[in-house]
Parts: sequence; C-alpha cells; structure tokens
Amino acid sequence: MSSLHRELAIRKRVLDIFNKTQQQFPNDEEWFDYQELVEDHIYKLVEGQDVQQTEAAIEEYRKANYADIVANDAKKRGRVQPRITGLAVKPADGPAAEQSQPIAAAYTADQRPSGFGQPQPTAPCAVSSQASHPLDQMDAAQRLRMALASGWTPELVQKRSLQLAFCSF
Repeated sequence: MSSLHRELAIRKRVLDIFNKTQQQFPNDEEWFDYQELVEDHIYKLVEGQDVQQTEAAIEEYRKANYADIVANDAKKRGRVQPRITGLAVKPADGPAAEQSQPIAAAYTADQRPSGFGQPQPTAPCAVSSQASHPLDQMDAAQRLRMALASGWTPELVQKRSLQLAFCSF
C-alpha cells in the first residue's frame, strides 16, 4: 500500500468519526479549533507519532459522541434519521476496530426508509407465469431494427472485443 493510499485510508477513518459540520459550532474559532484537532490526529497517525495515545483519544471521542456521529453520518448520506435505542458501545479490539459497529434503530411508520424516495408496495401483486415478453413476439428483423434505432451496430461488438483484448496486455 503506497503512502498516499495509507494516508487517505487514515483520513477517511478519522473523518468518519470526527464528522461534525461548521453549522454545529457557535462561532468560527471553535470550528477552526475542531478542524485543527482533527488534522493533528491525522498527522500523528500518518507520521507514526504517539499512535497509541492518538488512537486512545479517537476511541474516547467516538464513545463519547457516538449518537452524534451516527446522526451526522445519516444526514451526510441522506438517510432517514434513526432513533437510536441502544447506545451500548463495546470497545473494538484488533483489526476489527476499523469496522463500523451495527446500529440498533427503530423507525416510526412515517420514517421507514424507502431507499432513494422509492414508493413502497401496498399489497402483493399477482404475477402470471403465462405472460410473455414483448421481445418474444418479435422476429429477427424487428429486433435488428430496434437495436439499430437505439444506436447499436454490429461493429460495436468487434470494437469492444478488440479493445478488451489489447488492453489486457
């Protein structure tokens, strides 16, 4: 792993824990102090300075601010805000320490996550196995005309095959 990839992995891990936004601070000075603290932690981990103390400080912050971290992560990802039911955080040991811990959440009926605002089905639909697909009813000439109308040409298959063959060297 190159030093750049290592630094990016450390930065992502630390910023996933220290994920407050500027709007959560009463003034700019406190925001800048928070950013400086975060960058100091990242620098110490990347350079290998006081790694044990830095990891302990990060873990202590994560335990103390677990609910805020989860809420900010949900906002950042555009998810529904879960109501956290259990905040028992077990300390992570070993290589599994970098993995996030599962969150126990309960949703009310109007907060149920639906995935990118997609509608939820209201009742099961009956699907007939006898239904045929529209392409099954077309002959070869109709399929070719439809493919050509969409921009497909027979040369595309050959070009893509050659491109894949020469890129594999």
